Amino acid sequence: MKKNRIKWIILMLLPALSLLVGCEKLPDFLRFDRYFTPQEKAEKAVSKEPVAKKVVPAAKGPVLARVNDRIITLDDFNETFEALPQEIKDAYLKSPQGKTGFLYEVVDRELLIEEALDRKLDETQEVIKLMKDFKNQVLYNKVLTVEVEEIKATPEEVKDYYNSFKADFTQPEEREVSVIVLANEADARAVLIQLLEGGDFAVLARQKSIGPNKNNGGEMGFIVKKTPLTPADKKTVFPKFEEVAFSVDTGATSNIFKGPQGYYIIKVGKIKAPIQQALSERWDDIEKALQLTKQRQALIGLLNRLRGEAKPYEVHKELLTD
Repeated sequence: MKKNRIKWIILMLLPALSLLVGCEKLPDFLRFDRYFTPQEKAEKAVSKEPVAKKVVPAAKGPVLARVNDRIITLDDFNETFEALPQEIKDAYLKSPQGKTGFLYEVVDRELLIEEALDRKLDETQEVIKLMKDFKNQVLYNKVLTVEVEEIKATPEEVKDYYNSFKADFTQPEEREVSVIVLANEADARAVLIQLLEGGDFAVLARQKSIGPNKNNGGEMGFIVKKTPLTPADKKTVFPKFEEVAFSVDTGATSNIFKGPQGYYIIKVGKIKAPIQQALSERWDDIEKALQLTKQRQALIGLLNRLRGEAKPYEVHKELLTD
């Protein structure tokens, strides 16, 4: 009984042993090909296909790591690192070992990619679809880039635009304002009376205001009127506040008006007169705006041509449901 059990164990292990060490390396008593005739052995040797060796491309630049057949050069690493968003790069660079840690992440990524290929995950329908979608997105972005990359605004176009819309390139009037915000109209009226009787605006702002500037005596700094061309670094306010602020004389206090946080009273301080900006100051802004406009027009022209050439070109928007 014991003999039979040993025989069965050996028979069960044969396939595994032959996979692990190869049939030709097994001891004679375990080699199943010993039952072949010399002719069969010769035919088997001839028909055996040689295993193709993977060709490893020559590395360009210093080699940082080798992972099986994959090579990571210093140039590859630097290119990958520089492509990271700035905040992520900064997080790595905070640590003395930050780049070393990122290198090991790159190495681990290569190992996992190779494992995915070994498992033939690239042949699954899910991955095939994702790769197709990614390829289509890359092609979409590329054709847009190729179509517009040579389109620029000429110096003559920049000058003509500036001269045609010179009034729009005036540094706007700025007004220094302080504000008191009250929760209800009754409180606002009480504060306004105190101001009209000579009360100090900054003191009352600190004592009574519920606005975010109360600790500064209500001071907001300088504001400008909001327009499509208002520089991003200039402070603007909601429409009613703007209307009141630009109708009050310097040193004067406004009447009460309602706003998002409650009831407002403002005081106007210094006024900076508008200044005409030179073409050189706004050249880059005009050039960029004109370039984007011309590129947009080029893309519209391309799409109109493609729509006209498409056979068929059908869009059934009526099938869409809300």
